Amino acid sequence: MSWGLLSLWIMGEGTPAPITPTRNLVTTGPYKLCRNPIELGTDLYFLSLGTFLDNLNTGILCLILGMSLGYAYIKLIEERELKLRFAQTYEKYLESTPLFLPKLFSSKERRQ
Repeated sequence: MSWGLLSLWIMGEGTPAPITPTRNLVTTGPYKLCRNPIELGTDLYFLSLGTFLDNLNTGILCLILGMSLGYAYIKLIEERELKLRFAQTYEKYLESTPLFLPKLFSSKERRQ
């Protein structure tokens, strides 16, 4: 989560907040592995916190709730806004980078 925020601030010259959006589309660092590393980090935090404070079931419930709300925001608001701002560059990024689960190796490296 922190790596994603720092990447947006330095390379994107902005933040994830709509009032100070990034000027550049960030596709390197954690954004090379998945399109939403901040959301992934937040969801893992919810899982950990819920498990630590109560039990695994609470952690899983927190994870599901966090992922559901995050996914809805990403699909209904964030992706539309990024398509408007970055057009074909963002469309290409959408096709090549997974939403949440990190892509650890390129398909070329997996075949070898």
